[in-house]
Amino acid sequence: MDSLPTKQHTRASSKRAHAALGAIAAAFAACAAPPPEPVSTAQRRDVTGTVTAVYPQTRLISVTTDEGRPLTLLVPDEVSDFERIEVGDRITSSYYEAVAAEVTDAPAGGEDPVSTRELGSDGNRPGATRSRTYTGVVTIEAIDSTRNIVRISGPEGFPTEVAVQQPEMRAFVAALKPGDRVMVTYSRAEAITITPAD
Repeated sequence: MDSLPTKQHTRASSKRAHAALGAIAAAFAACAAPPPEPVSTAQRRDVTGTVTAVYPQTRLISVTTDEGRPLTLLVPDEVSDFERIEVGDRITSSYYEAVAAEVTDAPAGGEDPVSTRELGSDGNRPGATRSRTYTGVVTIEAIDSTRNIVRISGPEGFPTEVAVQQPEMRAFVAALKPGDRVMVTYSRAEAITITPAD
């Protein structure tokens, strides 16, 4: 006849069962948790250049810098006198650079529609009450590995320079060449101040 389990044996078995259930619950929780958001910090830059296009509906301006680089800036509502900016104006601007949150292969079978997200206040951007994030298929125009900057033909159709900060994305971008098509999620370069250039 088999012996009945002792109290000590029962307590030990109960502890093992609880531990196993805890491990299973933790595993399910890990699977259910969303992937971490990419961490990036927009750097403040200063630039002087000539306005080449103004888009009133989206409050965007295109600028050719004095170094010959194309730059597209979002001008928030907090920046005054946007209505006075005209093509041909010489301006000086402080702005937060565009930052890539994700760069991946373009999906097969054509282009996905552009997705635009307007975010709340960003603690890394004093004075700006919102920022915009874009997702879309773009064309690589140039890669500056020294500055970790990639120039793309953005979802809106004009050139945009985007900073690539994360090491894994830099490795991905290093294998690209002008003309390649990729899917990019990035924050718009956002003006802080715009003043007439001397």
